[in-house]
Amino acid sequence: MEVSLEGSGLTYQTGDHLAVWPTNADREVDRLLNVLGIADKRHTVIKVTSTDPTTKIPVPTPTTYEAILRFYLEICAPVSRQSLATLAQFAPTDAAKTELTRLGGDKDAFHEAVSSRCLNIGQVMEAVSGGAPWTSVPFSFILETFNHMVPRYCCCRGPNQFPRQGGPLRSYDKLPPRPKVKTTWRTPPSSSWDLVRHSGTSKQV
Repeated sequence: MEVSLEGSGLTYQTGDHLAVWPTNADREVDRLLNVLGIADKRHTVIKVTSTDPTTKIPVPTPTTYEAILRFYLEICAPVSRQSLATLAQFAPTDAAKTELTRLGGDKDAFHEAVSSRCLNIGQVMEAVSGGAPWTSVPFSFILETFNHMVPRYCCCRGPNQFPRQGGPLRSYDKLPPRPKVKTTWRTPPSSSWDLVRHSGTSKQV
């Protein structure tokens, strides 16, 4: 990628960095909203507060469910076995709970079904439940479990080489492209977050 500075009035020095703040794809945001059974509440305004005064709130508040999933959580990040084992307690069916428990405890099964396919958490939840919504998952669990979105930093090369451009930007967050695969399937911790609806009614979720 190249960024042109021509006409901007900006200058740069070797080693300057460009921060790119990513957003999650519409398809994956919609998928997770549907999987969690909150698609109809995607634009509901909520306020996030911490029950622990020493804990920093990871998202702006007030905000919406959609904004949190789109801009502030890494919903497309690789899935860990530990997260699946923990998530199993909220499974909508016994079969889904059994499968998540199996994947969380079996390294080889996890690699074959999840990591080798580069599936994200929404895809795994959707697959093991057969599309049944996970309405028992507290949104506070999502906030605590998912990694928070961070900017991707790129380094600029020397201005002597590219006097009017930032030059080719070297990313420090490059990942190999995900293979296109057909998703088929073969086989609560205590909350430290309070979400308050904009109406002012406090509800722990």
